Amino acid sequence: MNREAEPILYYWLQSAQSMRVRRIRVVEGRERLQINLENAVFFRLLRSGRPDGMSARGCATYLHFYREEARKLRAQGESKGLSTAEQRNLEEELLSYFPRALAFLKLGEYKACAQDLHHCMELARFTFRHGKGGGAAESCMEMMPTLHMIYYLALCAMSLEAGHPTRALYYLDRGVQNISADYLRISQRSACSDSEEALRLRSFREIILQESRRRLARRRGKSPLHVPICQLLSQQRRPAVES
Repeated sequence: MNREAEPILYYWLQSAQSMRVRRIRVVEGRERLQINLENAVFFRLLRSGRPDGMSARGCATYLHFYREEARKLRAQGESKGLSTAEQRNLEEELLSYFPRALAFLKLGEYKACAQDLHHCMELARFTFRHGKGGGAAESCMEMMPTLHMIYYLALCAMSLEAGHPTRALYYLDRGVQNISADYLRISQRSACSDSEEALRLRSFREIILQESRRRLARRRGKSPLHVPICQLLSQQRRPAVES
């Protein structure tokens, strides 16, 4: 994966609050999500399967296709190495799943959001393990803190919706731990400094605690908490890794 991909993730994060998402149906009956941005640009993504509707050499995704290749080579005692074209295929797949995950987050479909983000993280991990050259591997790992941040926000929101604030706080703490581990793999950053992603999760944790105390004082503790996830994501971010 190249270093142009990471700023695209930041662009989508900054658009999270202002984007408008609606469900539409096309002639063949497959449901799509339409994402409208402030600059009058819109995207239509399939709600299930690959967001772009493209076939990955007969498989559901390129990740599945290359994983199967890697499995067959491993059985023969060989290892899979990704070519530049194959890494590009995985990168494009990640960059198609990521905006759909944000669209699901905007719609409040937190489980679908988490599933798409899990696929994105598996794409990044696979590229890290099988990519040729340190630059491509490190570039994909630089995306992991952002992916982990939104993934655990989605799990947190699912727990809040189900009325389990304690579990929600647990997911936020897990997210901070995983983000810290991500940065230990990124050589350009000091492991002791707080990352933007970890600060976001801690801010979200404080919002939940404050709202829980407020509701307890008003004796409204049983109703689900509603917290501004997309607003938190769309705040201006500094680059995750200083150049």
